[in-house]
Amino acid sequence: MLSISYLSYASTNTFPFQYYFQLPYFVQLKTQQMETYKKPSSLDYQTGAVKGFSGKGLIALKNGDLKMIKVDAHARYPIHTHPKKTEYIFVLEGKPTITIADERFEGTKEDFFILPTGAPHGIENNTHQECILLVGAINN
Repeated sequence: MLSISYLSYASTNTFPFQYYFQLPYFVQLKTQQMETYKKPSSLDYQTGAVKGFSGKGLIALKNGDLKMIKVDAHARYPIHTHPKKTEYIFVLEGKPTITIADERFEGTKEDFFILPTGAPHGIENNTHQECILLVGAINN
């Protein structure tokens, strides 16, 4: 069961919060400031470690994050794994090719992909148009 304790509300767009998870395998988070509103169009894309990939951080917490990722035409993120997190991808624009283990999927707008912990995966954009993706992670 999840209960959220409301502590106070400031006149800014942030508020302190605290989660209490009553199941033993969840980790209790410390009180922190969280932005409650972001306008992605006002954020700049940050160049990523892989050529042709850049992102806008939307939320980053101890247990996961979410980014808006721009994939340039003909860009490729190599196959890799994550031993301690599950990732997911939601296609906002474009037609990315998503590889998960030994399967390849031709994604289109509003497709959703789950990249399980430890599964080899990668992203390619084999088109002449950029792709815009929401890519998130949940730490296991």
